Amino acid sequence: MKNLFKDIIVGLLMFILTLIIEFTVSIVLRQEDPTKIPDDIRAANVSMMFLVSAIPIALAAFAAAAALKPETRGRALRMSVIWTAIFIGLNILTGLGNGTMGIIFLGIGIYVSIVLMFLGPLAYARFRQLP
Repeated sequence: MKNLFKDIIVGLLMFILTLIIEFTVSIVLRQEDPTKIPDDIRAANVSMMFLVSAIPIALAAFAAAAALKPETRGRALRMSVIWTAIFIGLNILTGLGNGTMGIIFLGIGIYVSIVLMFLGPLAYARFRQLP
């Protein structure tokens, strides 16, 4: 139960970290003010932001798994599932909250980020050759 609580807390922290990564990427990419551009360009910008953020997100998930030091592949898989569910769920809530569901989930970038978030702890388990 203690490990499950840790996994959920780290999943929430991972979401905050992904927001910071995405914000940093949008600044580096010099994306335009989203309130002043059409939805199709905004959707392309959001997809590009998620796509560029995907590798740092995967590295953050790998590092978080390394910090938690799972003992088995099963625990690493549980971390992957929990963190990915939190990432998807909070992005859905964000989209519902500000009316951008279509924009967030339209491009391939979010899906690449989701897959790499899921693979971060599993890559750590593979790297450490956990039982």
